[in-house]
Amino acid sequence: MGVENRPELFTLSGQSVLGFRAHEPGTGNFWAEHYFVYEGKLKKPVEIDQSAIRRAIDDALPNGYEVRKGGGLDFKALRYESPIWKDGDGNALSSGGRVLLELALDGSTLRVESVEYTPQACNTTNNKTLVIPILE
Repeated sequence: MGVENRPELFTLSGQSVLGFRAHEPGTGNFWAEHYFVYEGKLKKPVEIDQSAIRRAIDDALPNGYEVRKGGGLDFKALRYESPIWKDGDGNALSSGGRVLLELALDGSTLRVESVEYTPQACNTTNNKTLVIPILE
């Protein structure tokens, strides 16, 4: 599975979290990341649901834009940031801008607090950040 890291126990948002990351081989900087919180009377480990990240990215980006590489999640900082590729971009160079998600840990679920998508502009003085509020 590539470079393996040791499991780590840390506190985040007042909860004990057990985390494990392992780098996956290849050129994509992908990581297998698994994080657990302890719930219930028996304090059983429950894997933290990270699916809100993918949904928020898919909702924020225009059609034909995507995240192609890994490594964007900074779990301890509760942030996700990644360059964006457009259809037709080569794998080595993205031209679709950047996406930044601010996250919150809610029990065994990651919740997206905010999404900022900054499109790539030919003239960088015209770059504007689109802030998308998350309504509950």
